[in-house]
Amino acid sequence: MKRNWKQKNEIKIRKNISVLMDELNAFEQRMDERLTDEMGKISSIEQQVNQILPILKDSVESDNENREVLQGLAAKLEKTNADVLDAQTNAESALNSKSEAVILNIEEVKNLIQLLAVNELLDEINAEERTQ
Repeated sequence: MKRNWKQKNEIKIRKNISVLMDELNAFEQRMDERLTDEMGKISSIEQQVNQILPILKDSVESDNENREVLQGLAAKLEKTNADVLDAQTNAESALNSKSEAVILNIEEVKNLIQLLAVNELLDEINAEERTQ
């Protein structure tokens, strides 16, 4: 009876480990997709900055007629810089979330492995008691 109980528990634990690993893999994939999206945004923003900067430099060298253009470009540059900071923050947040989830899942797997070890130890103790 104890053997049956142990086997059922081991099956449940192994299923739990499998489910946790599947969830971890799915979460990692979602985080990788999120990171890819954020990196794409950063790349797009960098391209915008690289397009705006030469225009901004030319505008600075021009006379007062171009002041309005310069102010508009400066506003775009400020917005672009803010977008870069937001994208970087989002990428860091995604990385932190992924790291935390991985750590939590690793701890859960460790706990389940320890539970398996305890079950095996109890079986050994029971077997020794039966032989004595």
